[in-house]
Amino acid sequence: MRNETYQAIIDLKENIKSSEAYITLLEKEKLMENNEEVISLAYQVDIASSEYSEILKHFKEGSHEEKEARHKLYVAKKALDEHPLVKDYLAAYQRLRIMLEEINDILFKDISLDLCKKNLMK
Repeated sequence: MRNETYQAIIDLKENIKSSEAYITLLEKEKLMENNEEVISLAYQVDIASSEYSEILKHFKEGSHEEKEARHKLYVAKKALDEHPLVKDYLAAYQRLRIMLEEINDILFKDISLDLCKKNLMK
């Protein structure tokens, strides 16, 4: 039984890795990672995030400096998120995430409910 279960898990993993959703995600990720504009935007987010963290060490939340740094981070993140390649990647990621949640529900929903019932009865 243990070997059969292990093989079923390996088969499931391989099926996920060969799924259209997974392959598309990898393709979108490669396009995004090889795009100079996306790389630059991601770098700007990193810089803005570091600056924001540094500001928080010296100024209180709600201060003028904190608000400026937070806005700069927001603008940088928004620019990255709105890039077409990033949007495509995030949409592909969402499709894969939904598929994985469905698999998780199929495999574990009844078990989780049973465990919750047992814990409630204690």
